[in-house]
Amino acid sequence: MTGEKERHTPKSRVQEKTHKAVITVGVCVAMAGIFFPAWYQPSWLFFATFILMGAVSVWRYPWIALLLFIASLPHEIVSMTPTEGLSFRPYQAMAVLLAVQIVQWFLIDKMAMKKIKRHLTWLDLLPALFAVGAVVASIVGDMSAKENVKDMLIALSFPFLYYTTRLILIQQEEKQKDGKEERKEKILTAVVAVMVVSAVVSVIIGVAQNILFQSGAESFATMPGRANAFFSEPNWLGTFLSLAVAIIVIGLWDSLNKKDEIKKTIVYSGVLTILMVGLLITVTRSAWLAVGGACAWLAVLILFSTIKNKKSKIISIKDLAKTATIVTLSTALAVILVLQTPLTSFDLFGRATSTAGYQTITVSCEKPTELPRQIKEVGDLTQYNCRHINLEEIQEEKNLGKFVTRVDRSDPSINVRKGIYQETVDVLKEKWLTGVGWGNSSAIFGTDSRGAALNASNIFLETWVSGGFVSVIAIILLFIVIAIRSTKNFFSAKSVSEKMIGLGVSISVIAILVPNMFNAGIFLGFMWALFAVWVWLVEKPENKE
Repeated sequence: MTGEKERHTPKSRVQEKTHKAVITVGVCVAMAGIFFPAWYQPSWLFFATFILMGAVSVWRYPWIALLLFIASLPHEIVSMTPTEGLSFRPYQAMAVLLAVQIVQWFLIDKMAMKKIKRHLTWLDLLPALFAVGAVVASIVGDMSAKENVKDMLIALSFPFLYYTTRLILIQQEEKQKDGKEERKEKILTAVVAVMVVSAVVSVIIGVAQNILFQSGAESFATMPGRANAFFSEPNWLGTFLSLAVAIIVIGLWDSLNKKDEIKKTIVYSGVLTILMVGLLITVTRSAWLAVGGACAWLAVLILFSTIKNKKSKIISIKDLAKTATIVTLSTALAVILVLQTPLTSFDLFGRATSTAGYQTITVSCEKPTELPRQIKEVGDLTQYNCRHINLEEIQEEKNLGKFVTRVDRSDPSINVRKGIYQETVDVLKEKWLTGVGWGNSSAIFGTDSRGAALNASNIFLETWVSGGFVSVIAIILLFIVIAIRSTKNFFSAKSVSEKMIGLGVSISVIAILVPNMFNAGIFLGFMWALFAVWVWLVEKPENKE
Protein backbone atom coordinates (compact mmCIF):
# COMPACT_ATOMS: atom_id res chain seq x y z
CA MET A 1 0.00 0.00 0.00
CA THR A 2 2.85 2.35 0.79
CA GLY A 3 4.28 2.03 -2.71
CA GLU A 4 0.84 2.69 -4.19
CA LYS A 5 0.49 5.90 -2.19
CA GLU A 6 3.95 7.03 -3.15
CA ARG A 7 3.15 6.63 -6.79
CA HIS A 8 0.17 8.93 -6.47
CA THR A 9 1.60 11.73 -4.33
CA PRO A 10 1.17 15.30 -5.62
CA LYS A 11 4.91 15.48 -6.18
CA SER A 12 4.93 12.34 -8.35
CA ARG A 13 1.97 13.64 -10.35
CA VAL A 14 3.78 16.92 -10.98
CA GLN A 15 6.87 15.01 -12.09
CA GLU A 16 4.78 12.89 -14.44
CA LYS A 17 3.11 15.97 -15.94
CA THR A 18 6.49 17.66 -16.30
CA HIS A 19 7.85 14.60 -18.07
CA LYS A 20 4.91 14.56 -20.49
CA ALA A 21 5.32 18.28 -21.10
CA VAL A 22 9.00 17.78 -21.93
CA ILE A 23 8.12 15.04 -24.41
CA THR A 24 5.48 17.30 -25.96
CA VAL A 25 7.96 20.15 -26.35
CA GLY A 26 10.49 17.78 -27.89
CA VAL A 27 7.92 16.45 -30.34
CA CYS A 28 6.88 19.98 -31.29
CA VAL A 29 10.52 20.86 -31.88
CA ALA A 30 10.83 17.85 -34.17
CA MET A 31 7.67 18.85 -36.04
CA ALA A 32 9.03 22.37 -36.46
CA GLY A 33 11.54 20.85 -38.86
CA ILE A 34 8.89 20.95 -41.56
CA PHE A 35 9.06 24.75 -41.59
CA PHE A 36 12.84 24.81 -41.62
CA PRO A 37 13.44 24.92 -45.39
CA ALA A 38 10.60 27.36 -46.00
CA TRP A 39 12.18 30.32 -44.25
CA TYR A 40 15.75 29.40 -43.47
CA GLN A 41 18.66 30.89 -45.41
CA PRO A 42 22.24 30.40 -44.15
CA SER A 43 23.53 33.57 -42.54
CA TRP A 44 25.88 34.42 -39.72
CA LEU A 45 23.01 36.21 -37.97
CA PHE A 46 20.92 33.05 -37.90
CA PHE A 47 23.97 31.03 -36.89
CA ALA A 48 24.61 33.33 -33.93
CA THR A 49 20.91 33.32 -32.97
CA PHE A 50 20.74 29.52 -33.12
CA ILE A 51 23.89 29.15 -31.01
CA LEU A 52 22.57 31.67 -28.45
CA MET A 53 19.19 29.97 -28.17
CA GLY A 54 20.85 26.56 -28.07
CA ALA A 55 23.20 27.70 -25.32
CA VAL A 56 20.28 28.98 -23.24
CA SER A 57 18.38 25.71 -23.67
CA VAL A 58 21.46 23.66 -22.75
CA TRP A 59 22.20 25.81 -19.72
CA ARG A 60 18.64 26.02 -18.42
CA TYR A 61 16.92 22.95 -19.90
CA PRO A 62 19.53 20.33 -20.91
CA TRP A 63 16.79 17.69 -21.17
CA ILE A 64 14.98 19.68 -23.87
CA ALA A 65 18.33 20.42 -25.52
CA LEU A 66 18.92 16.68 -25.79
CA LEU A 67 15.58 16.25 -27.56
CA LEU A 68 16.40 19.14 -29.88
CA PHE A 69 19.66 17.38 -30.71
CA ILE A 70 17.78 14.14 -31.49
CA ALA A 71 15.21 16.03 -33.59
CA SER A 72 17.91 17.68 -35.69
CA LEU A 73 19.77 14.46 -36.58
CA PRO A 74 17.94 13.97 -39.93
CA HIS A 75 19.04 17.46 -41.07
CA GLU A 76 22.15 16.13 -42.82
CA ILE A 77 22.29 18.65 -45.68
CA VAL A 78 21.24 21.71 -43.68
CA SER A 79 24.19 23.99 -43.01
CA MET A 80 23.91 26.99 -40.73
CA THR A 81 27.04 28.67 -42.06
CA PRO A 82 26.94 30.65 -45.33
CA THR A 83 30.67 30.24 -45.98
CA GLU A 84 31.48 28.01 -48.94
CA GLY A 85 33.30 24.84 -47.91
CA LEU A 86 32.37 25.19 -44.23
CA SER A 87 29.37 23.10 -43.25
CA PHE A 88 28.11 23.20 -39.68
CA ARG A 89 24.91 21.25 -39.17
CA PRO A 90 22.30 21.95 -36.46
CA TYR A 91 22.93 18.63 -34.69
CA GLN A 92 26.68 19.32 -34.66
CA ALA A 93 26.06 22.70 -33.03
CA MET A 94 23.80 21.11 -30.41
CA ALA A 95 26.38 18.37 -29.77
CA VAL A 96 29.07 20.98 -29.07
CA LEU A 97 26.76 22.86 -26.70
CA LEU A 98 25.79 19.65 -24.92
CA ALA A 99 29.48 18.77 -24.57
CA VAL A 100 30.06 22.13 -22.88
CA GLN A 101 27.16 21.37 -20.55
CA ILE A 102 28.76 18.02 -19.66
CA VAL A 103 32.03 19.77 -18.81
CA GLN A 104 30.04 22.14 -16.61
CA TRP A 105 28.51 19.11 -14.89
CA PHE A 106 32.00 17.78 -14.14
CA LEU A 107 33.01 21.12 -12.62
CA ILE A 108 29.90 21.53 -10.47
CA ASP A 109 29.22 17.95 -9.37
CA LYS A 110 32.24 16.31 -7.74
CA MET A 111 30.48 12.95 -7.97
CA ALA A 112 29.91 13.22 -11.71
CA MET A 113 32.85 11.03 -12.68
CA LYS A 114 31.85 8.37 -10.18
CA LYS A 115 28.30 8.39 -11.53
CA ILE A 116 29.56 8.01 -15.08
CA LYS A 117 31.87 5.12 -14.20
CA ARG A 118 28.85 3.16 -12.96
CA HIS A 119 27.54 3.10 -16.52
CA LEU A 120 30.63 2.78 -18.70
CA THR A 121 31.54 -0.57 -20.27
CA TRP A 122 34.34 -1.79 -22.52
CA LEU A 123 32.02 -1.11 -25.45
CA ASP A 124 32.62 2.59 -24.84
CA LEU A 125 36.25 2.09 -25.87
CA LEU A 126 35.28 1.02 -29.38
CA PRO A 127 34.48 4.50 -30.79
CA ALA A 128 37.86 5.61 -29.41
CA LEU A 129 39.50 2.72 -31.29
CA PHE A 130 37.69 3.86 -34.43
CA ALA A 131 39.15 7.33 -33.85
CA VAL A 132 42.66 5.89 -33.41
CA GLY A 133 42.30 4.10 -36.72
CA ALA A 134 41.17 7.35 -38.37
CA VAL A 135 44.23 9.21 -37.09
CA VAL A 136 46.63 6.50 -38.27
CA ALA A 137 44.90 6.33 -41.66
CA SER A 138 45.22 10.10 -42.09
CA ILE A 139 48.95 9.95 -41.37
CA VAL A 140 49.56 7.38 -44.09
CA GLY A 141 46.91 8.78 -46.47
CA ASP A 142 47.80 9.47 -50.09
CA MET A 143 46.26 12.96 -50.24
CA SER A 144 47.83 16.27 -49.21
CA ALA A 145 48.46 16.95 -45.53
CA LYS A 146 45.70 19.57 -45.53
CA GLU A 147 43.16 17.17 -47.03
CA ASN A 148 44.22 14.35 -44.71
CA VAL A 149 43.78 16.54 -41.63
CA LYS A 150 40.39 17.75 -42.86
CA ASP A 151 39.14 14.22 -43.47
CA MET A 152 40.56 13.06 -40.14
CA LEU A 153 38.67 15.80 -38.28
CA ILE A 154 35.46 14.83 -40.07
CA ALA A 155 35.99 11.20 -39.05
CA LEU A 156 36.74 12.19 -35.44
CA SER A 157 33.56 14.26 -35.20
CA PHE A 158 31.46 11.09 -35.20
CA PRO A 159 33.02 9.43 -32.14
CA PHE A 160 32.56 12.88 -30.56
CA LEU A 161 28.83 12.59 -31.33
CA TYR A 162 28.82 9.15 -29.72
CA TYR A 163 30.45 10.26 -26.46
CA THR A 164 28.35 13.41 -26.21
CA THR A 165 25.13 11.42 -26.63
CA ARG A 166 26.33 8.71 -24.27
CA LEU A 167 27.30 11.09 -21.47
CA ILE A 168 24.20 13.28 -21.74
CA LEU A 169 22.01 10.16 -21.49
CA ILE A 170 23.91 9.07 -18.38
CA GLN A 171 23.58 12.55 -16.91
CA GLN A 172 19.83 12.66 -17.50
CA GLU A 173 19.39 9.16 -16.06
CA GLU A 174 21.30 10.17 -12.93
CA LYS A 175 19.13 13.27 -12.51
CA GLN A 176 15.87 11.30 -12.58
CA LYS A 177 14.43 10.52 -9.15
CA ASP A 178 12.57 7.36 -10.12
CA GLY A 179 13.72 3.78 -9.88
CA LYS A 180 16.37 2.40 -12.18
CA GLU A 181 13.97 0.95 -14.76
CA GLU A 182 11.56 3.89 -14.66
CA ARG A 183 14.36 6.38 -15.31
CA LYS A 184 15.60 4.60 -18.40
CA GLU A 185 12.08 4.00 -19.67
CA LYS A 186 11.10 7.67 -19.35
CA ILE A 187 14.18 8.92 -21.18
CA LEU A 188 13.85 6.28 -23.88
CA THR A 189 10.17 7.09 -24.41
CA ALA A 190 10.98 10.75 -25.02
CA VAL A 191 13.93 10.03 -27.32
CA VAL A 192 11.94 7.52 -29.39
CA ALA A 193 8.92 9.84 -29.62
CA VAL A 194 11.02 12.70 -30.96
CA MET A 195 12.91 10.43 -33.35
CA VAL A 196 9.70 8.98 -34.79
CA VAL A 197 8.14 12.43 -35.22
CA SER A 198 11.34 13.56 -36.95
CA ALA A 199 10.90 10.60 -39.28
CA VAL A 200 7.29 11.63 -39.98
CA VAL A 201 8.47 15.17 -40.72
CA SER A 202 11.08 13.75 -43.10
CA VAL A 203 8.30 11.82 -44.87
CA ILE A 204 6.25 15.00 -45.25
CA ILE A 205 9.26 16.77 -46.79
CA GLY A 206 9.84 13.76 -49.04
CA VAL A 207 6.20 13.71 -50.16
CA ALA A 208 6.44 17.44 -50.94
CA GLN A 209 9.56 16.78 -53.03
CA ASN A 210 7.81 14.10 -55.07
CA ILE A 211 4.67 16.20 -55.56
CA LEU A 212 6.86 19.01 -56.90
CA PHE A 213 8.67 16.55 -59.16
CA GLN A 214 5.44 15.04 -60.48
CA SER A 215 4.11 18.52 -61.26
CA GLY A 216 7.27 19.44 -63.16
CA ALA A 217 8.53 21.95 -60.57
CA GLU A 218 11.94 22.03 -58.89
CA SER A 219 11.88 19.32 -56.22
CA PHE A 220 15.33 19.97 -54.67
CA ALA A 221 15.90 16.20 -54.72
CA THR A 222 19.37 14.79 -55.35
CA MET A 223 17.91 12.00 -57.52
CA PRO A 224 14.88 12.89 -59.68
CA GLY A 225 11.74 11.15 -58.48
CA ARG A 226 13.31 9.74 -55.30
CA ALA A 227 12.68 11.56 -52.03
CA ASN A 228 15.66 12.37 -49.82
CA ALA A 229 14.21 15.09 -47.50
CA PHE A 230 17.13 16.54 -45.49
CA PHE A 231 19.51 13.68 -46.23
CA SER A 232 22.13 13.84 -48.96
CA GLU A 233 20.57 10.94 -50.87
CA PRO A 234 17.45 8.72 -50.79
CA ASN A 235 19.33 5.70 -49.45
CA TRP A 236 20.05 7.47 -46.16
CA LEU A 237 16.45 8.60 -45.76
CA GLY A 238 15.40 5.01 -46.45
CA THR A 239 17.77 3.73 -43.76
CA PHE A 240 16.46 6.25 -41.24
CA LEU A 241 12.85 5.37 -42.04
CA SER A 242 13.53 1.62 -41.80
CA LEU A 243 14.66 2.24 -38.22
CA ALA A 244 11.51 4.24 -37.46
CA VAL A 245 9.30 1.53 -39.01
CA ALA A 246 10.97 -1.16 -36.91
CA ILE A 247 10.35 0.85 -33.74
CA ILE A 248 6.70 1.46 -34.62
CA VAL A 249 6.13 -2.24 -35.39
CA ILE A 250 7.47 -3.13 -31.94
CA GLY A 251 5.22 -0.50 -30.36
CA LEU A 252 2.29 -1.85 -32.34
CA TRP A 253 2.92 -5.39 -31.12
CA ASP A 254 3.28 -4.15 -27.54
CA SER A 255 -0.01 -2.22 -27.70
CA LEU A 256 -1.83 -5.29 -29.04
CA ASN A 257 -0.25 -7.37 -26.31
CA LYS A 258 -1.60 -5.11 -23.58
CA LYS A 259 -5.14 -5.43 -24.96
CA ASP A 260 -6.44 -2.20 -23.39
CA GLU A 261 -4.41 0.26 -25.48
CA ILE A 262 -6.63 0.47 -28.56
CA LYS A 263 -5.90 4.19 -28.97
CA LYS A 264 -2.18 3.49 -29.18
CA THR A 265 -2.81 0.73 -31.70
CA ILE A 266 -4.72 3.15 -33.93
CA VAL A 267 -2.00 5.80 -33.64
CA TYR A 268 0.77 3.30 -34.36
CA SER A 269 -1.12 1.99 -37.39
CA GLY A 270 -1.53 5.51 -38.79
CA VAL A 271 2.11 6.42 -38.21
CA LEU A 272 3.20 3.12 -39.74
CA THR A 273 1.25 3.89 -42.92
CA ILE A 274 2.85 7.34 -43.16
CA LEU A 275 6.33 5.91 -42.68
CA MET A 276 5.65 3.21 -45.28
CA VAL A 277 4.67 5.91 -47.78
CA GLY A 278 7.98 7.64 -47.13
CA LEU A 279 9.89 4.38 -47.40
CA LEU A 280 8.29 3.59 -50.75
CA ILE A 281 9.02 6.96 -52.35
CA THR A 282 12.72 6.72 -51.46
CA VAL A 283 12.75 3.70 -53.80
CA THR A 284 15.51 2.21 -51.63
CA ARG A 285 15.51 -1.56 -52.01
CA SER A 286 17.96 -2.16 -49.17
CA ALA A 287 15.66 -0.27 -46.78
CA TRP A 288 12.67 -2.32 -47.94
CA LEU A 289 14.72 -5.45 -47.32
CA ALA A 290 15.69 -4.11 -43.88
CA VAL A 291 12.05 -3.68 -42.86
CA GLY A 292 11.27 -7.20 -44.03
CA GLY A 293 14.27 -8.54 -42.15
CA ALA A 294 13.38 -6.64 -38.97
CA CYS A 295 9.79 -7.92 -39.02
CA ALA A 296 10.98 -11.48 -39.66
CA TRP A 297 13.46 -11.24 -36.78
CA LEU A 298 10.70 -9.92 -34.51
CA ALA A 299 8.59 -12.96 -35.36
CA VAL A 300 11.50 -15.34 -34.75
CA LEU A 301 12.29 -13.86 -31.33
CA ILE A 302 8.67 -13.92 -30.21
CA LEU A 303 8.14 -17.50 -31.40
CA PHE A 304 11.30 -18.72 -29.67
CA SER A 305 10.30 -16.89 -26.50
CA THR A 306 6.89 -18.57 -26.68
CA ILE A 307 8.53 -21.99 -26.92
CA LYS A 308 10.84 -21.18 -24.02
CA ASN A 309 8.12 -19.83 -21.74
CA LYS A 310 4.59 -20.72 -22.78
CA LYS A 311 3.12 -19.00 -19.73
CA SER A 312 4.76 -15.65 -20.40
CA LYS A 313 2.23 -12.84 -20.25
CA ILE A 314 3.96 -10.68 -22.83
CA ILE A 315 4.15 -13.40 -25.44
CA SER A 316 1.17 -14.12 -27.64
CA ILE A 317 1.21 -15.68 -31.09
CA LYS A 318 -2.26 -14.25 -31.67
CA ASP A 319 -0.94 -10.75 -31.07
CA LEU A 320 1.93 -11.50 -33.44
CA ALA A 321 -0.58 -12.53 -36.11
CA LYS A 322 -2.58 -9.35 -35.50
CA THR A 323 0.62 -7.30 -35.80
CA ALA A 324 1.49 -9.01 -39.09
CA THR A 325 -2.02 -8.30 -40.38
CA ILE A 326 -1.87 -4.60 -39.50
CA VAL A 327 1.64 -4.24 -40.97
CA THR A 328 0.45 -5.90 -44.19
CA LEU A 329 -2.64 -3.69 -44.40
CA SER A 330 -0.63 -0.52 -43.67
CA THR A 331 1.88 -1.46 -46.35
CA ALA A 332 -0.89 -2.20 -48.86
CA LEU A 333 -2.57 1.13 -48.07
CA ALA A 334 0.75 2.94 -48.47
CA VAL A 335 1.32 1.28 -51.86
CA ILE A 336 -2.16 2.30 -53.01
CA LEU A 337 -1.63 5.90 -51.86
CA VAL A 338 1.75 6.16 -53.58
CA LEU A 339 0.59 4.64 -56.86
CA GLN A 340 -2.85 6.24 -57.11
CA THR A 341 -1.95 9.78 -56.02
CA PRO A 342 0.57 9.32 -57.76
CA LEU A 343 3.63 10.12 -55.68
CA THR A 344 6.14 8.29 -57.85
CA SER A 345 6.81 7.48 -61.48
CA PHE A 346 8.86 4.43 -60.55
CA ASP A 347 7.58 0.92 -61.09
CA LEU A 348 7.77 -0.09 -57.44
CA PHE A 349 7.05 -3.74 -58.10
CA GLY A 350 9.66 -3.78 -60.83
CA ARG A 351 12.11 -2.06 -58.51
CA ALA A 352 11.47 -4.64 -55.80
CA THR A 353 11.98 -7.55 -58.16
CA SER A 354 15.09 -5.96 -59.68
CA THR A 355 17.00 -7.53 -56.80
CA ALA A 356 16.85 -10.63 -59.03
CA GLY A 357 19.19 -8.91 -61.48
CA TYR A 358 16.93 -6.77 -63.69
CA GLN A 359 15.83 -3.15 -63.51
CA THR A 360 12.84 -1.54 -65.24
CA ILE A 361 13.78 1.55 -67.26
CA THR A 362 11.81 4.06 -69.34
CA VAL A 363 12.48 4.14 -73.07
CA SER A 364 11.62 6.66 -75.81
CA CYS A 365 11.37 5.48 -79.44
CA GLU A 366 10.88 7.41 -82.68
CA LYS A 367 7.77 5.34 -83.46
CA PRO A 368 5.79 2.48 -81.90
CA THR A 369 8.26 -0.39 -81.70
CA GLU A 370 8.05 -3.92 -80.39
CA LEU A 371 10.96 -4.24 -77.99
CA PRO A 372 12.24 -7.37 -76.24
CA ARG A 373 11.13 -7.69 -72.61
CA GLN A 374 14.72 -7.73 -71.42
CA ILE A 375 17.94 -6.18 -72.68
CA LYS A 376 21.51 -6.44 -71.43
CA GLU A 377 22.45 -2.76 -71.60
CA VAL A 378 21.14 0.62 -72.73
CA GLY A 379 23.30 0.50 -75.86
CA ASP A 380 21.12 -2.31 -77.21
CA LEU A 381 18.29 0.21 -77.71
CA THR A 382 19.99 2.04 -80.59
CA GLN A 383 19.20 -0.73 -83.07
CA TYR A 384 15.50 -0.04 -82.42
CA ASN A 385 15.89 3.78 -82.76
CA CYS A 386 15.17 4.08 -79.05
CA ARG A 387 16.97 5.57 -76.08
CA HIS A 388 16.82 5.48 -72.30
CA ILE A 389 15.19 8.58 -70.77
CA ASN A 390 14.83 9.92 -67.25
CA LEU A 391 11.49 10.13 -65.50
CA GLU A 392 11.31 13.90 -65.82
CA GLU A 393 11.59 13.57 -69.62
CA ILE A 394 8.53 11.33 -70.06
CA GLN A 395 5.94 14.07 -70.63
CA GLU A 396 8.25 16.06 -72.87
CA GLU A 397 8.89 13.01 -75.07
CA LYS A 398 5.17 12.25 -75.29
CA ASN A 399 4.48 15.85 -76.31
CA LEU A 400 6.98 15.41 -79.14
CA GLY A 401 5.01 12.42 -80.39
CA LYS A 402 7.55 9.84 -79.29
CA PHE A 403 6.61 6.31 -78.27
CA VAL A 404 7.36 5.90 -74.56
CA THR A 405 7.47 2.45 -72.99
CA ARG A 406 9.39 0.40 -70.44
CA VAL A 407 11.76 -2.56 -70.65
CA ASP A 408 13.87 -4.55 -68.22
CA ARG A 409 17.64 -4.31 -68.41
CA SER A 410 20.34 -6.11 -66.49
CA ASP A 411 20.82 -4.12 -63.30
CA PRO A 412 24.04 -2.12 -63.88
CA SER A 413 24.57 -1.68 -60.15
CA ILE A 414 25.38 -5.39 -59.88
CA ASN A 415 28.37 -5.06 -62.22
CA VAL A 416 29.36 -1.79 -60.56
CA ARG A 417 29.34 -3.46 -57.14
CA LYS A 418 31.32 -6.42 -58.46
CA GLY A 419 33.95 -4.02 -59.75
CA ILE A 420 34.02 -2.11 -56.47
CA TYR A 421 34.36 -5.28 -54.42
CA GLN A 422 37.25 -6.44 -56.59
CA GLU A 423 39.00 -3.07 -56.23
CA THR A 424 38.36 -3.24 -52.48
CA VAL A 425 40.08 -6.62 -52.27
CA ASP A 426 43.04 -5.29 -54.26
CA VAL A 427 43.41 -2.28 -51.95
CA LEU A 428 43.14 -4.38 -48.79
CA LYS A 429 45.88 -6.70 -50.02
CA GLU A 430 48.27 -3.75 -49.82
CA LYS A 431 46.88 -1.64 -46.96
CA TRP A 432 44.79 -4.00 -44.82
CA LEU A 433 46.24 -2.66 -41.58
CA THR A 434 46.19 1.12 -41.96
CA GLY A 435 43.71 1.73 -44.79
CA VAL A 436 44.05 4.53 -47.33
CA GLY A 437 42.61 7.31 -45.17
CA TRP A 438 39.12 8.79 -45.00
CA GLY A 439 38.23 10.75 -48.12
CA ASN A 440 40.64 8.80 -50.31
CA SER A 441 38.31 5.98 -51.34
CA SER A 442 36.64 8.10 -54.04
CA ALA A 443 40.00 8.37 -55.80
CA ILE A 444 39.99 4.56 -55.96
CA PHE A 445 36.35 3.86 -56.80
CA GLY A 446 35.61 6.99 -58.87
CA THR A 447 32.24 8.74 -59.15
CA ASP A 448 28.75 7.85 -60.34
CA SER A 449 26.75 9.44 -63.17
CA ARG A 450 25.86 12.39 -60.89
CA GLY A 451 29.49 13.05 -60.04
CA ALA A 452 29.01 11.81 -56.47
CA ALA A 453 31.94 9.93 -54.97
CA LEU A 454 31.58 6.15 -54.84
CA ASN A 455 32.63 4.08 -51.84
CA ALA A 456 32.92 0.40 -50.97
CA SER A 457 29.09 0.16 -50.71
CA ASN A 458 29.33 -1.72 -47.43
CA ILE A 459 29.84 -0.20 -43.99
CA PHE A 460 32.47 -2.73 -42.94
CA LEU A 461 34.44 -2.71 -46.20
CA GLU A 462 34.33 1.09 -46.40
CA THR A 463 35.55 1.40 -42.81
CA TRP A 464 38.32 -1.12 -43.44
CA VAL A 465 39.49 0.49 -46.69
CA SER A 466 39.38 4.04 -45.29
CA GLY A 467 40.07 3.64 -41.57
CA GLY A 468 42.08 0.46 -41.42
CA PHE A 469 41.84 -2.79 -39.47
CA VAL A 470 41.46 -1.21 -36.02
CA SER A 471 38.50 0.92 -37.11
CA VAL A 472 36.62 -1.92 -38.78
CA ILE A 473 37.11 -4.24 -35.79
CA ALA A 474 35.61 -1.51 -33.58
CA ILE A 475 32.51 -1.21 -35.79
CA ILE A 476 32.10 -4.98 -36.15
CA LEU A 477 32.28 -5.48 -32.38
CA LEU A 478 29.75 -2.70 -31.79
CA PHE A 479 27.18 -4.36 -34.02
CA ILE A 480 27.84 -7.94 -32.88
CA VAL A 481 28.01 -7.35 -29.13
CA ILE A 482 24.99 -5.03 -29.08
CA ALA A 483 22.97 -7.55 -31.11
CA ILE A 484 23.96 -10.46 -28.85
CA ARG A 485 23.42 -8.59 -25.57
CA SER A 486 20.07 -7.16 -26.57
CA THR A 487 18.79 -10.54 -27.76
CA LYS A 488 20.06 -12.18 -24.58
CA ASN A 489 18.39 -9.47 -22.49
CA PHE A 490 15.09 -10.13 -24.24
CA PHE A 491 15.14 -13.78 -23.23
CA SER A 492 16.62 -13.37 -19.73
CA ALA A 493 15.05 -10.13 -18.45
CA LYS A 494 12.46 -10.55 -15.72
CA SER A 495 10.51 -7.33 -16.19
CA VAL A 496 8.34 -6.45 -19.18
CA SER A 497 10.12 -3.13 -19.74
CA GLU A 498 13.56 -4.76 -19.87
CA LYS A 499 12.28 -7.39 -22.30
CA MET A 500 10.81 -4.70 -24.54
CA ILE A 501 14.08 -2.74 -24.50
CA GLY A 502 16.03 -5.87 -25.41
CA LEU A 503 13.58 -6.64 -28.20
CA GLY A 504 13.67 -3.07 -29.49
CA VAL A 505 17.45 -2.89 -29.67
CA SER A 506 17.76 -6.31 -31.31
CA ILE A 507 15.20 -5.45 -34.00
CA SER A 508 16.63 -1.98 -34.63
CA VAL A 509 20.11 -3.45 -35.16
CA ILE A 510 18.70 -5.51 -38.04
CA ALA A 511 16.88 -2.45 -39.43
CA ILE A 512 20.16 -0.50 -39.54
CA LEU A 513 22.60 -3.27 -40.41
CA VAL A 514 20.84 -4.55 -43.54
CA PRO A 515 20.88 -1.22 -45.49
CA ASN A 516 24.48 -0.68 -44.45
CA MET A 517 25.48 -3.93 -46.08
CA PHE A 518 24.70 -2.25 -49.42
CA ASN A 519 25.28 1.45 -48.63
CA ALA A 520 27.99 2.58 -46.24
CA GLY A 521 26.34 5.07 -43.87
CA ILE A 522 29.24 5.27 -41.45
CA PHE A 523 29.28 9.08 -41.64
CA LEU A 524 25.64 9.65 -40.71
CA GLY A 525 25.11 11.57 -37.48
CA PHE A 526 22.09 9.55 -36.38
CA MET A 527 24.13 6.32 -36.71
CA TRP A 528 26.58 7.38 -34.01
CA ALA A 529 23.89 8.78 -31.74
CA LEU A 530 22.12 5.44 -32.19
CA PHE A 531 25.27 3.54 -31.22
CA ALA A 532 25.30 5.54 -27.98
CA VAL A 533 21.63 4.82 -27.28
CA TRP A 534 22.13 1.11 -27.96
CA VAL A 535 25.12 0.84 -25.61
CA TRP A 536 23.22 2.80 -22.95
CA LEU A 537 20.34 0.33 -23.23
CA VAL A 538 22.44 -2.86 -23.11
CA GLU A 539 24.63 -1.89 -20.16
CA LYS A 540 25.35 -4.92 -18.03
CA PRO A 541 23.48 -4.97 -14.68
CA GLU A 542 26.72 -4.99 -12.71
CA ASN A 543 27.64 -1.65 -14.22
CA LYS A 544 24.47 -0.01 -13.00
CA GLU A 545 23.47 1.11 -9.59
